[in-house]
Amino acid sequence: MKHYQKVITLFLTSSTFISFLALMANWFYLNKIGWLDLFLSSIISIENLFIVAFFLVISFFLIVLIFMLPSINIIMFLNKDDEYILKYNEVRLNYVKIFLVIATVANLFFMVSLFFSNDYYSLYLNLFLLFVLIFTGLALYYRGLKKIVSQDLSFKKSSKARWKKIEIYVVTPSMILLILTFYSLSFYVVTKGLKSNGESAWIQAVYLFFIFEFIIVSSVIPCFIYFRGMNEKGWFSIITSISGCLVLFIFIISMLVPSIPSIIINATMKFSGIKNESPRTYVVDKKEYPEELFELDLWNKRTIKDSNRFTIEGVSMYSFGETNLVCPKNIVMSYGNSLSNYFFDKKEDDKVSNELKRLAENCIPFDKKSLKNIGMSKD
Repeated sequence: MKHYQKVITLFLTSSTFISFLALMANWFYLNKIGWLDLFLSSIISIENLFIVAFFLVISFFLIVLIFMLPSINIIMFLNKDDEYILKYNEVRLNYVKIFLVIATVANLFFMVSLFFSNDYYSLYLNLFLLFVLIFTGLALYYRGLKKIVSQDLSFKKSSKARWKKIEIYVVTPSMILLILTFYSLSFYVVTKGLKSNGESAWIQAVYLFFIFEFIIVSSVIPCFIYFRGMNEKGWFSIITSISGCLVLFIFIISMLVPSIPSIIINATMKFSGIKNESPRTYVVDKKEYPEELFELDLWNKRTIKDSNRFTIEGVSMYSFGETNLVCPKNIVMSYGNSLSNYFFDKKEDDKVSNELKRLAENCIPFDKKSLKNIGMSKD
């Protein structure tokens, strides 16, 4: 096992692997905005590649943390052993199994609510479904845990047993159900109802059901791995197993929801400082960059009196090595739209992507030495 640990550690920390990650992020981003011409220049700046790779890993794990919130919270609540319950690990696993059942029911309720999202009674329907879900969840937890804990609690004082029952049957399940509620609400925010684009509402609902079910199941797999291995396996084995599952999960969910890689790369570019959407005012020399390149409406161009220079307003979409790709401010909204995914409308996806590339054609790749940033623009 130690031999494998060394091999994995050496591979993950090797300069070749780090450079590959950074170049992959650069290629993906430049391809998205239609400026692959700048990719070769990114290979030259080796020192900057390590920064990109570092923030790519950070962004990846931040996305993973969001998806894995149920596992993280459940492990936090149930990590400590219970002095009263002998088979507490079995209790832990039952908590997770019942969570999966309730999550599936919640997913079904969510699909039902989608059909009535624009209805006058949608709020009352959602509140009713939420009440049914909570009641069903508490009943399932009581039924699923009673056989395991009742015998152990029968040997305790009645007062202690009573409080322990409240904790096991009410407090902990309520916290888990609260986690599920917030997790499910995020699905609703993402979808914003079914789309009226000609696709059958039932097909949309079934598609969303399977995507969300896959996410829910994947989000609690680390719980099973952790609780099953905490008393049998070493930490390295547990971490390796969970990490493998997480990488596989992100790979599959990226195919189902294509906007996930874009969100990860966007976070990487922002964290590393390569991309800055804040409007800036730049001073440009007419001798190096003719005024004719810059349309007045796009760049808010202003001539500086008694000089061969003028100012433009724009955003830095790709500042890497010696190159700073400056774009008109109108690209920011288009780029933001491209981070969303139209689940059932590939034409709309292509339209948004093509619009971004069309606007990016107005961008100018400056040499950093010839471009002076004089601060944020007033807009």
